[in-house]
Amino acid sequence: MSDVKLKTKNTFEKFLNSELLEDGNQNKIPEGYKVVKSYPLNPPFSYATILQDTETSGYLYYVDEVQLNQEEEIIFQKLYDLIEHSLDLERRSEKNSGINSYLNKVLEENKKIFQSYTLASLEKVKYYLKKEIVGFGLIDPIMHDPNIEDISCSGIKTPIYVWHREFDSVPTNVEFEDEKLNNFITRIVFRAGKHISSAYPISDLALEGNHRISVLYQKEITPKGTSFTIRKFREDPCQRLGVITIHVRGL
Repeated sequence: MSDVKLKTKNTFEKFLNSELLEDGNQNKIPEGYKVVKSYPLNPPFSYATILQDTETSGYLYYVDEVQLNQEEEIIFQKLYDLIEHSLDLERRSEKNSGINSYLNKVLEENKKIFQSYTLASLEKVKYYLKKEIVGFGLIDPIMHDPNIEDISCSGIKTPIYVWHREFDSVPTNVEFEDEKLNNFITRIVFRAGKHISSAYPISDLALEGNHRISVLYQKEITPKGTSFTIRKFREDPCQRLGVITIHVRGL
């Protein structure tokens, strides 16, 4: 990246970050905890904050992520409706730059619909769309963290646990709800070119980014329901980052 492009990118990120801070629509750190460490995951939209319980001294891996307000939820749905019929979107959006270009094109072609919304709101919506279309949905911020070696989830409405290289096994403030869990698994498997169902409840396949996922679907195999394991690798393919294991109770 040239110095001019890098300077422009940094200036835009600073502006956007200031807009998001003024918005104030982010997760609030729970009472009874103190901040031990904080670092960016996908700035300026998501950050990891390691918290420590002042009474028990236990740690909490806190995903601090911008949230969509009611108006932005409407924008999200409008944009999603405009792109959901694009059958080759997945192919054109294999890289982050591809989905960025595509979303900007949709916004430009429908600028009369979106011209009244602020830049910060549109960027937040684009961030959430990228998470859903080419990312890992709910766990996408965690997947950006090179410090994470293992992630485990025992079911819906249950905190996901991570194995952090510095803080070992730590619960997070992230959890799946109801149908979103099975929908997530179905989407991830489909994107990898496979199928998962009650009739075919076992799958092991490669994901983008040199990760691998093994899935046991609902209660056909395990009494607790769906479970899956993601093996996550460093950007350097010769150095394995670790294993992410998620066990999910069936609905």
